[in-house]
Amino acid sequence: MKLAKNYQQYETIGEPYQAHQHWYQKININGQITEARLYTDEEYEKMYPPNLISVKEQLGFDKGPITLIEGNTADLKDWLNNIGAKFHKLFGWYVTADEPINPIPEGISLYELPWEKISTNNKYLRPDQEIDEIVSSMKFGTSPSQFVGEIGEKISKIVYIKKVIKLNTRYGETNMHIMEDFDQNIYIWMTGSRMLVEGQTYSIFGTVKSHDVYKGEKRTVLVRCQIQLMKEK
Repeated sequence: MKLAKNYQQYETIGEPYQAHQHWYQKININGQITEARLYTDEEYEKMYPPNLISVKEQLGFDKGPITLIEGNTADLKDWLNNIGAKFHKLFGWYVTADEPINPIPEGISLYELPWEKISTNNKYLRPDQEIDEIVSSMKFGTSPSQFVGEIGEKISKIVYIKKVIKLNTRYGETNMHIMEDFDQNIYIWMTGSRMLVEGQTYSIFGTVKSHDVYKGEKRTVLVRCQIQLMKEK
């Protein structure tokens, strides 16, 4: 069995294991332990047939660096169509090097992304999380926030409530708490049972559910949290 090509350059951790009727292998991606699917020879050949056009060509990098488009594009469908823009889940709207961009609407920013920055061995795309971090840092700059803990680990922190956002979900109303610790690491906690106070400091004990990147900022998502208000001294 084989890993997908974009995972093959990473260190494997432990032995393969079976779950949900498939085989998996844990790999180390720049210090983050990730679960990756293993494929049978037959599945692998379907994914990478001999005459398959390269990912580089599919995305248009064979023409040179692509140009990412950032800004409010909701009302710019005609403009996007006229400049031959494409949409990709990792890049958002972008154009290839052979497509001119003129004029540029107000509020739109452009960023050049070379293939070398998001590929390994100049052949395969890096994992989605790595590309998301690269693209986000280009568009929004870097943040001091780092991922905290391993997935499933229980952690205890003192956090400041930066913002609380009310959301309507299919499960009803919930509150998204955006929190920051003394090291400027960002945490997210979603709950419908409590609404903490913006600007207050709390002691929090919870389980790391996942790590994500939003607008260049690394965030640690927590679940099953116990909260206690810190009293002023």
